[in-house]
Amino acid sequence: MPAGEREPSPIPDFVERLFDLPVERWIAWARLALSAIALSAVYFDVSSSSSAAASRGLLVAYLFYAATLVFATARLRFGPGIKYLVHGIDIAVSSALMYLTDGPTSPFYVFFIFISLAGALRWDWRGAIGSAALLAFVLVLLYLVDVNPTGPLESEAQDLSRAIVRGGFLMVSGALLAYVGGFQERSRLRFAKLAAWPAPRSGDAGLLAQTLAHAASVMRAPRVLVIWEEPDEPSRNVILWSENKLQQSRERPELFGRLVGPAYGASAFIVEPTALGRSVPPAPQVIDPDLRRTFTIESAVTAPFRRDNCSGRVFMLDRQAWSDDDVPLIEIVASRIGVELQDHLLHKKIAGDGS
Repeated sequence: MPAGEREPSPIPDFVERLFDLPVERWIAWARLALSAIALSAVYFDVSSSSSAAASRGLLVAYLFYAATLVFATARLRFGPGIKYLVHGIDIAVSSALMYLTDGPTSPFYVFFIFISLAGALRWDWRGAIGSAALLAFVLVLLYLVDVNPTGPLESEAQDLSRAIVRGGFLMVSGALLAYVGGFQERSRLRFAKLAAWPAPRSGDAGLLAQTLAHAASVMRAPRVLVIWEEPDEPSRNVILWSENKLQQSRERPELFGRLVGPAYGASAFIVEPTALGRSVPPAPQVIDPDLRRTFTIESAVTAPFRRDNCSGRVFMLDRQAWSDDDVPLIEIVASRIGVELQDHLLHKKIAGDGS
């Protein structure tokens, strides 16, 4: 780990247990809390109009419905059909509450935010986009239904502006939630690829190419560079995987120095150009200048590996942008590549001794 950086704090056990709870249970508790708060607020409204009475009655029924779902989710696992039904009921009740109060300017608009979040938690980016689009459409309908042709133009203009702002907020928040959902889905797919790492086949000449091709797929990197040394060998091994081709060579041990700066030797990190033309961290200070020039390294994520019979470093190259979650991922990939190299070298040694 680079000097000055702190190791991430471990997540407390009680927090881990909270994350283990099903998403539907979290949504049920949030629905109960939101409906209870809304009902409490409504009872401060002294209006005796029929719409106020109807909204209070609907909220009482929704509160009992929310409490029922809290008990149900504690004992049952909801299937896809039930989740769609519950989501539809939430949309219908929230739309009715807004219709009964102030239309698109109703304070019950917060229920729409809850529904957008619930859709993202249930169905990732698809749920976020679909829920936001549907709710924005409902908001437009509520405005059209609420329009009074004989009302003051100033009031209608204010209602329209609020409807536009709220509809735009729904779409923007839906897009952000979709990003979060897509990010989670991408992470799951990448770890699924890690789990599907090809089984080693001793003696296979294409073993390293297969391993590096799979690593490049996991990291979505156009090129993979692996440099390693063996304790009893007076040379440095260099492998470059690019365009489905493997280039391998043996070089003098002092070539490319320590590969990376002394403070970064045991850590994984990202190097990428910024909009100002600089690298983060500064590439000349982190990566050996000869190594950087030889392989035209401008954007990379890298991690070391160390096994009993080999040690070195893996560089994933040329992706346009990297994110923080690529760092733990490259550590896993580098460790796996180190295991594959160790097995490969052991097999070569056994085969050589046998001959």
